[in-house]
Amino acid sequence: MKAHPQVNVQSPLCIRVLAHKLLLQLGGWLRTKRHEEMASCSGVERKEFEEAPGSFKSSVWNYFEFGVEYNDEGVKTINKSYTVCKQCLAHVSYSSGNTSNMLKHIQQRHPDIKLPEHRSVEQPAAQAPAAKQLSIKNAFDQTYRAFSEKHKKITDALGVFIAKDLQPFSVVEDVGFQHLMKTLDQRYSVPSRTHFSQVVIPGLYDKTRNAIESDLAKAESLALTTDSWTSQATQSYMAVTAHYMLDWEMKSAVLQTRPLYESHTSAHLAEEIKNAVTEWKLERPNKTIPVATDNAPNIVNAVNETVELGPQISCFAHTVNLAAKRAVSINGVSRLLGKVRKVVTFFHRSTTANQALAVKQQMLNLPKHKLIHDAITRWNTSHDMLSRYVEQQPAIYSALTMDKNLKSHVKDIAMLTDTEQKMAEQLIEVLKPLKTLTTLMSSETTPTI
Repeated sequence: MKAHPQVNVQSPLCIRVLAHKLLLQLGGWLRTKRHEEMASCSGVERKEFEEAPGSFKSSVWNYFEFGVEYNDEGVKTINKSYTVCKQCLAHVSYSSGNTSNMLKHIQQRHPDIKLPEHRSVEQPAAQAPAAKQLSIKNAFDQTYRAFSEKHKKITDALGVFIAKDLQPFSVVEDVGFQHLMKTLDQRYSVPSRTHFSQVVIPGLYDKTRNAIESDLAKAESLALTTDSWTSQATQSYMAVTAHYMLDWEMKSAVLQTRPLYESHTSAHLAEEIKNAVTEWKLERPNKTIPVATDNAPNIVNAVNETVELGPQISCFAHTVNLAAKRAVSINGVSRLLGKVRKVVTFFHRSTTANQALAVKQQMLNLPKHKLIHDAITRWNTSHDMLSRYVEQQPAIYSALTMDKNLKSHVKDIAMLTDTEQKMAEQLIEVLKPLKTLTTLMSSETTPTI
């Protein structure tokens, strides 16, 4: 063990230190006696010192406390302009949040006390904000509480993203999605897919449904439209949509989309529509509800045979669509579309042909557009296919007749004659206004009768 050097207690310095300690102890004793006397008179217990609050985390507070003072009326106040050392009762200057003076006192006057490592008291004052900056950074590292307003706002926004874009619930567990959310806000923790499927989406549904019910209750009158279709899995569905005016603004809302498990009889379809009317409280006193439908006999009869519904109105856009479909089914037009369809199919299936077409487009300064294949059941796609073919006809002809890699295939593809080319251009002019009309009439904010 290292021996301590001998101290000369008779030295002037030691005498002054001892005298100072004696004076401090004597002053403290006198104050204590005075406080005890005052306490005995008032019956209230008073303390000379006050412990630092528990929120003060520095270990140096184990050795210091605040001084307590009393005025002439005996009212107690805590003086936080200084602290009192528990070891020697020395008063140490203190400013809020700064423990440097206390640390210095312990190091110089009580070197036998070992404190955990602290910031150096010699650190320049200009560097002090660094500690504050560090605490701010730590605050940003903490995640939002699950029920905080910020966390709920982001979670609801993700629910809208899933619902509006028809995303699967599993998207929230994708690695790339998790990385995106951490980049946007590292304090946000994405809930599980189960939370979205059982809590978030049902909550958004209830909120949206309540808002629509409120709007429908305010509308003096309304109309319904129906639409039926079959999915790729061969499951049939029918949707019912309400259209109404509110504050001179046309609004619409899909009320239900239900699978049709039974045969599509007029009675069954009528029952589905009546269920929507009852569930959404759409009945109006002394009024029936007009319904716009397509021209299929079963849905037309479903409306006409139901007392609460009517009149039945055929959808104008659907009627135009039927007329256009009959036009493109004329033999001459059908053959023309078949020849163009065969050319488009060839370019879609051949990488070599596609590359040759791109080269010819560059040479002829034509738009670098892909050829469009139509869907036989949708006449408007036939218009798009013809328009793109006519636009790219020079590049198509050049690729098929001049590219050495494609010449061998020309005999399998029947090019359009001059007469057919002219007929294609005329057909485009006929179908173009019909397509524009049906597009405009299919808008949710445009009447379809």
